[in-house]
Amino acid sequence: PEQQSPLSAAGIARQWQIHMETASDSDGFVRRPWDDEPWWHPQWIPWAETADGVAHIIDLRPGPDCGRLGWAGHADCGDFSDSCPSLATCLREVSQALYLGCSVRGMYPYLTSNGQLWWDLGEDCRSLDGEPLLPAPVGLG
Repeated sequence: PEQQSPLSAAGIARQWQIHMETASDSDGFVRRPWDDEPWWHPQWIPWAETADGVAHIIDLRPGPDCGRLGWAGHADCGDFSDSCPSLATCLREVSQALYLGCSVRGMYPYLTSNGQLWWDLGEDCRSLDGEPLLPAPVGLG
């Protein structure tokens, strides 16, 4: 998983409204011929956000992909490449990585020097911004 923060219910409503207004003002609901998705869809629910403002979304459009996770950036179309099929699957993968010490789509859990959880590529990362990284504890004991 990327560094993302889950949104509160109020944050979800606020982000959804912002995206709806922005899409309405800029043809953001229209899929461009060279894109797989529009910039925004009314049935996308933002559930988390990265530090740089990329919305992580749940796709609630009817069909076989209903519930999948993706993201909506600032300028590009919605993206569901390498997406999890559901939030439940994503959370299961994260809990398994924390319990077993394995990766989630190539990202491994670490602890920063101040005890914050950090995900990074590869299982042998040693530092972040000159500060040591430790593999996240695994298991329950």
